Amino acid sequence: MAGTVLDITGNPNNITGMTCLENRPVFFLKLNGSLVANLVVKGEGDGETALDAHAETSIKWGAKLMKHVNSTEVNTKIMTAAEVLAFKTAGMQMIPLAMARPRLNLATPGPLFTWTKMPYVDGVGTAEFWNEDKGKYDIQPARKNIVKMSDDAFWTDLGKVVAVDIFNGNCDRFNIENGFWQNKGNIMFLTGGQTKVIGLDTFDPNARGLNDLNSPLDFTSYQTRTAFQHLLFLTDAGERLKFAKACVTSVGTELKKAFKDTAFVTLRTQGPQGPVDVRIEVAKMPTLFADYAPTFADGIAAGAIQLKANLQGKVKQYAPVRPMLRPGGHRGYQPPPPVPVPGKTIPQGILDRMAYLKWMV
Repeated sequence: MAGTVLDITGNPNNITGMTCLENRPVFFLKLNGSLVANLVVKGEGDGETALDAHAETSIKWGAKLMKHVNSTEVNTKIMTAAEVLAFKTAGMQMIPLAMARPRLNLATPGPLFTWTKMPYVDGVGTAEFWNEDKGKYDIQPARKNIVKMSDDAFWTDLGKVVAVDIFNGNCDRFNIENGFWQNKGNIMFLTGGQTKVIGLDTFDPNARGLNDLNSPLDFTSYQTRTAFQHLLFLTDAGERLKFAKACVTSVGTELKKAFKDTAFVTLRTQGPQGPVDVRIEVAKMPTLFADYAPTFADGIAAGAIQLKANLQGKVKQYAPVRPMLRPGGHRGYQPPPPVPVPGKTIPQGILDRMAYLKWMV
């Protein structure tokens, strides 16, 4: 079932294979005899300072919101202590000795990560075009990015993802304050899915409090309103379009870095009558996607509508049942105060964001 997060156990037949990234705490697991990876384990945080309970709440709820707006395959869970132990034990047996950094991440005690798990999603590719081995930008993945991004559906779907990022305080795709394309690898293309883009990474540990969905926010404070001005991109069409223009300009500007040694780049794209060769002047690449800014803004608006509807539904679902007036009850009768439903609460930081956006019901 799409989006199902499998359990990790200490059973020797549970984790039957494991690979990893060299420079990031990301591991790909084969569980229960699968021939292909079916679970991703990721260490959240900088490894030096442990994330607190507020961050764990933000990770869980950020993924929930993205799941409902973008794709059911977005489903991040915090791993239990028993799962972390079983994962690390298996990893030390399966990850080669030559991979020193991943093995350090698996050590106990080791770096202070909050370990999360999510389903492995087929057909995912990223927009990353920096080659770590060569220490420079790669032209070929940059060329592929331009072709994939020259598509209305791409910008619409990316807009929905970014709408959730704006609400969550996630700056690890675009900087939600100024539109800078922050992390190329976090724009993830999806081939063969219901959406062109999938928002698998939803939490930015370096977002300076913008990412805290748990703690209360005092929007009567000028300082708080200023810090969270980006939320207006969800409700103010003019501000949203300005932000969209900044984002698409940043994408073109960043891609230009891969072509610094050439004046023109020729790409083959699919036109209405078949393949078409398009010649692009590198000097003008910052404006390459300018025409897509309104489409991107519309995608953000569509994502905001879905997000609002989902959150309002949660508020109604989690609201305690208020007692009805007794038949024949006298005028002025007031029911007793509601009793919260155990286990069904919405973090205060989310409720405060909703109130600021006038999304409360």
